[in-house]
Amino acid sequence: MSHLAIHGGEPVRHPRKSWPSWPPAEVMDRAVELVTDASVWEDIPCAVFRKALAAETGLPVNTTYEPLNKSPCYIPQSKKRYHIDEAYWKALDPSQYDLPVCTRAYGNEAVVIPHAFLLANPENIALVSDAVEKVYQYRDELKDVA
Repeated sequence: MSHLAIHGGEPVRHPRKSWPSWPPAEVMDRAVELVTDASVWEDIPCAVFRKALAAETGLPVNTTYEPLNKSPCYIPQSKKRYHIDEAYWKALDPSQYDLPVCTRAYGNEAVVIPHAFLLANPENIALVSDAVEKVYQYRDELKDVA
């Protein structure tokens, strides 16, 4: 699988005993962990990389969900049933928490490609890999966009 030699990415390997034969876990994880080494990508912002990869593949390429401490979907204090007492009510407030790893991944690291596309067939993995290689070849031009 030489087409998976992606610059600047490290696969995340999780043992999956029940995983089917295709795609192997390291292939799936590599597809989400593309921009991990800023020195390889010469400090091209992840948002610029995502936009270039989306243009190259024709896929929606996004970041992760917003961290829970800032997510408009996670508002536990909007439910009166959680108002057991003042201490509990205050402890539920997600804005009091700092989530630096989630915030960094959301803003600067995560590259999310549709799961169904990656599961469809091996050629799709090659398409994404080839697109990353092309984006890498034109990284100098992306610096001007940033």
